[in-house]
Amino acid sequence: VQHTRGYGGEDISGCLRDAGAEVVAKSQGSLMKTDLSRPMAMAGGETSELLALRAELEDRNRAFKALQRNYDSVSSVGAADREELQMLRKRYTDFDKEALDLQKDNDRLNKQLRDQSQQQSAASGDRQQLEQRASQAERKVKDLQEAATDAKKQLKDLQEMLKSERDKAQAIAKQLTLSQRAAESRGQELEELKAVTRAQSQGAAAAEAQLQELRVQLANAHSRAEQQLKEAEAHCGRLNEDRQRQVDTLREALERERSLVEAVRQELGHGQQSLAAAAAERAEAQRRIAEADERLRQGLEAAEAERLAEQERLATRLAAAEAAASAAEATAGWELEEERAKVARALEEQRCALREQEGQRLALEEQQRRRDTEEAQRAQEELASQVGGLSDERRRLAEENQRLARREEDLQAALLAAQRDGSAVQLEADARLLQLQQESESRIAELKEEVLAADQRLQELQAASAREAERSAAADAELRAAKHALDASWDEHSSLQAERSAAADAELRAAKHALDESRDEHSSLQAERSAAADAELRAAKHALDASRDEHSSLQAAQSAAEAQRCE
Repeated sequence: VQHTRGYGGEDISGCLRDAGAEVVAKSQGSLMKTDLSRPMAMAGGETSELLALRAELEDRNRAFKALQRNYDSVSSVGAADREELQMLRKRYTDFDKEALDLQKDNDRLNKQLRDQSQQQSAASGDRQQLEQRASQAERKVKDLQEAATDAKKQLKDLQEMLKSERDKAQAIAKQLTLSQRAAESRGQELEELKAVTRAQSQGAAAAEAQLQELRVQLANAHSRAEQQLKEAEAHCGRLNEDRQRQVDTLREALERERSLVEAVRQELGHGQQSLAAAAAERAEAQRRIAEADERLRQGLEAAEAERLAEQERLATRLAAAEAAASAAEATAGWELEEERAKVARALEEQRCALREQEGQRLALEEQQRRRDTEEAQRAQEELASQVGGLSDERRRLAEENQRLARREEDLQAALLAAQRDGSAVQLEADARLLQLQQESESRIAELKEEVLAADQRLQELQAASAREAERSAAADAELRAAKHALDASWDEHSSLQAERSAAADAELRAAKHALDESRDEHSSLQAERSAAADAELRAAKHALDASRDEHSSLQAAQSAAEAQRCE
């Protein structure tokens, strides 16, 4: 033992001589004093005490070497445990990164839900505008119907006036014929009087004076009759011209009314078509609202299922980490207790160092366990807060739907009150239609950008999964190399290392299985998102086509209304 500690051979010989002298002195003459340094005294062979001491020295050397080997093995086991702990911490950070990615995906889903709610509000605004246009078309139809009834009444009044004027003309013609007959009768009477005067020319002067007076009266009456006849003829001509002009104006008014009635009929047909289109658009908007509600419900269900799956994964990870920590703690404690029992009697300093290492390891494991527990609780709290946020979002969407319904009722009441503002509302509708078209185009561009971003994110996730697979393969290779080196360096703990490697393989398979599940879940979620984005893009295109058709129909109706207004 002294030789192993660095003492020389002379010191050992001196110690042995001193020990021999003490033994000889205590033997009280039963033993002889010999000098081991002299070779002549060694000729007879070694004594049994020296052999026993050498055997004890060799046993102690072997025990010390065995203790040193055990200490080296314990140190290698501690290093392997530390490496395994670092690997577990690295996996835990990877899992945290994956949870952060899932959180980002959840935030993006929430943003999509908010966008869908905004689209729903825009669809409700479009529906209100369509209803407003339908009410305007109905109002125009009513106005045209009222104008048609007024035109019919005016036409009927004009026909009655024409009939009365015709009756008056017939009465004047009758008066003219009667005056002509009276003039003819008077002429006949004049001829008779001329005959009487010629027959009685030879009468008295009084008769001739009477005849002269009668001639003067007859001339005056004839002139008055001719003047009355001329005046009656001029009056009849003027009346006929007035009646002809009135008839022409009535004919023109009748033609205009007929064209107006035809335009009204065409406007009515366009109005009915626009009403049918508005009803179809309203049904389409309601269908889109129902689809948006269904997508919202499916998104909430998917988020709830994702939250439950995340809780289950966190619980399994926490249980696996606790089980691994407890197993490592139990195995390390058992090994350290066993080694401590072997080394305690010979190496007090090594036992203190092992105690310090054990305390540090326990403190680190306790700190890691507390950190894992706190992070798991924090993740559960975050998931609970996310679920609460989703429920709040659902309540907010319900309140938003109710508020939109109330606003729709208010707008309908306001539309009933503002039926007179046709032209301004039409201009506003055209401006709103143009704005909706621009918003639809911008929304389509945004959806395309989101699809490109989703594809880029999918590629990044695929690259990350490939890197994760490479890291898993490297970890497997490192684990196999460490296992082979540990089996080659330490045959005494082969069974324990086999159990540890089996546990590590099981944990690695569990981690791989969890990673595969997360990848499958992420791929399914990515597929659903891409499908939803495609559906939303198709719906936006359909809405844009419908808005363009509506804009063209409204422009045609506006041109027809302007033409009618000009007429």
